[in-house]
Amino acid sequence: NVRLIAAAAQRHRDEAAYLRRALDERLSDQQHWLHQLNSGVIEVDSDDTALLFEWTAQARRRIRTTLVTYSDVYWWRSRTGRLFWQANRDALARGVAIERTFVYEALTPPVVALMREHDAAGVRVYGVGIADIRPDLLVDLCVFDEERVHEVVFSSGGNAMAYRYSHDRERAALLTGKLDRLGGLALPFSELPLP
Repeated sequence: NVRLIAAAAQRHRDEAAYLRRALDERLSDQQHWLHQLNSGVIEVDSDDTALLFEWTAQARRRIRTTLVTYSDVYWWRSRTGRLFWQANRDALARGVAIERTFVYEALTPPVVALMREHDAAGVRVYGVGIADIRPDLLVDLCVFDEERVHEVVFSSGGNAMAYRYSHDRERAALLTGKLDRLGGLALPFSELPLP
């Protein structure tokens, strides 16, 4: 009986230590999230597009965005992508200017078809090859009215793992600067060497 009591007591201590570690991790996560929120940043799972749609609907003047083709072309053909494309067309109808820079590995038929669709709808379309840019310019983001930013956070394998939303003007200015540098390297759709 003494052995059983000792084993049960040890198991309880082990479980209590595990629960304490789990609680500490959860509190740390919450503190990190609150710190982000306080600094104007929210990071959510990559399937949480609510703010992306909301900010697109709230845009008043301009949306500047990149589209990294190796991860995004098929997303644009998904149900969520088609709904987002409709939100973009609604913004265009309200008079919002949209500028989209396609960052591509190759001008494949699916990439060119998507570029043509956006261009025909009134989006100012640009393109630049991945090989022609520095790694720090390989960003997948939307900047809304130079105030709010939606960024895709990639895993080391190149898969979207989170979305980072920011309403921090300094962050928006930093990323707008990246868009400006990227734009200096990109060509207008009409000047791209299409197949």
